[in-house]
Formats: sequence, C-alpha cells, structure tokens
Amino acid sequence: MTVHKSKGLEFPVVFFAGAGRMFNEMDFHKPYLFDQDYGLAVKAVNPDTRLEYTSLPFLAVKEMKQLQMKAEEMRVLYVAMTRAKERLYLTASVKEIDRLFGKWKVNSKETLLPDYVRSRAKGYLDWIGPAIARHPDAAEALQANGSSLPHSSRFHINIVESPSLLPALLDVDELLRPNAQDKDFTEEIARRFDFRYPYQYAVEKRSKQSVSEMKRIQMLQRMDEPESFIQAAAPVRRTLVHRPDFMQDKRLSAADVGTAVHAVMQHIPLTKKNGGCRNSGICRDACRHGNFIARRRKKQSRLTKLSSFMEPNWLPA
Repeated sequence: MTVHKSKGLEFPVVFFAGAGRMFNEMDFHKPYLFDQDYGLAVKAVNPDTRLEYTSLPFLAVKEMKQLQMKAEEMRVLYVAMTRAKERLYLTASVKEIDRLFGKWKVNSKETLLPDYVRSRAKGYLDWIGPAIARHPDAAEALQANGSSLPHSSRFHINIVESPSLLPALLDVDELLRPNAQDKDFTEEIARRFDFRYPYQYAVEKRSKQSVSEMKRIQMLQRMDEPESFIQAAAPVRRTLVHRPDFMQDKRLSAADVGTAVHAVMQHIPLTKKNGGCRNSGICRDACRHGNFIARRRKKQSRLTKLSSFMEPNWLPA
C-alpha cells in the first residue's frame, strides 16, 4: 500500500520501508523552470562558448520549488508515521554510516529541528535521523553527542551490516559430489513437472454465468449434441381465441393489388387459341396455379379487364 492510499487509515503495526531513498529532483536539472506565479526562468548561455550558467532568476525559482517539494514530502512522511496505533518500523539502507552519524548531531534545545536542517534534507532519513539522534534511547546507538531531549516515546535501533545478509559460501566440490539422495530428488522433480491437475474442468469453467447460459448448457447436456449444431428456437406466439372477421384488416393496398395482377399475368398463356379469358377460365386457373394470391386478391384483379386484354389482334395465333 502506498502512503497516499493509506491516508485516513490506521493499523496496529506499520512498516515504512525505503526511508533512505533520496527525493526526486530530476526536474531541477533541466535548463529551464516554470512557475505559475513567477513565470519562466532559464539558465544563461554564453553564445561564444555555448556554456550554461545558473542565472539569478533560475536560482530563485529553483530554490522556491525545492522548498515546495520538500514541504510536500514532509506531509507525506507525516502521513506515513501517523498510521500506526501501537508500533512503527522504519527501515533504511545507507552508505558510510559513521559519516552519517556525524551529520545527525544537532546542538539545539528546541524540539523542532532548525530551519537549515530541514531545508537541506535530501531524503526522509535526513529528517528522521537528526530527530531520533536527540532521543535518550538512540543517543548511544547512533553515537550522537549532541543535545538530548527527554521524551515519553521509546525507540529501539538495530544496525545490520550488509555482509551478514549475504548467504554463506557454497563449496563447489561438495555440490558436485554424487549423493544417494540425488535419485530421490530426480524422481521428486519429475513427479512435480509431470503433475496434472485433476480438476482441470473446474479451472476452465466460467466464474460468472447468466441464467440463460446455464439453461442452454443444461439443454445441451440433455440432448448430448455439440453446441455448434444447436440453434435457439424463436418463441412462437399463439393466440388463444380466433379473431372475428370485423376485427381483421381485409383491405388491400395498391401494392397488394399490383402484386396480384402481376402474378396473374405471369401465368396466363398469351395465345389466341386458348380462347377468351372470361369463357375458358384461364385467369382463374392462373390464380389457383400461382398459389400465393388470396381469393380476395383474385377478385381485386378485375378479371374483366384481363379478359379484354386477351381480345386484341396483336396476340400471336
């Protein structure tokens, strides 16, 4: 959990690791700085030698932004150290610890650290170290001979040398010497690498399914058919009572009449030897042969006009 996410929370025991890291000051290494209130500050450049020099505006803006950054980091440190209700562990890795102890000696009777100590800090440990060094529990461990201030809190400082954290050296000859247990290790390694999980089907099962999906899976299991050959049937709507004739819309549109006429004309043989359409009943036979014209449409087709269409002399004999 980050320090920002822990804001507003409390825990019985808190570990604050990485207290020895340095603040991120990469933005101050650029040749220009921008401030919302003071504007743009750039370094001076010699046009002949092309060398950069720190200008006074740049130095002033840099100093101001560094103080703002350290004020924000101090607020973050306050949040991190006030999350513990019972015990707080601070860990840090440093180099040249004896030299660092000398920097932590502060000769001041004030509880608050001096301004120059707070402003020149490069990391959290530059604030934590001088504050703890003045505590009676830490003065002897940190070899700090400065002013000691009594306080009701208790500190325990443990210094761990880095060589003690390294693993013991291994004898190569001893590792290469054959051992009777190597065979057992080989079998154990083979058994672990050849392991097959007995519940692989449970791993592939979806963790979240809808009710429709579960019903479909049950249907497939009952039918014992592949999923790709099963298609969901569309729901069939059935009316319970037959609608009376006066509630049915029997009127035909112009498009329906035109469709009926074209269907009749499609099946009428255009020859004179078949006789008139009125006498021989060819139009009626054509309507029945079409099989897609309703009885009402057949009446709407105006068979008299169709029969007169068969009378002209231009029809082939």
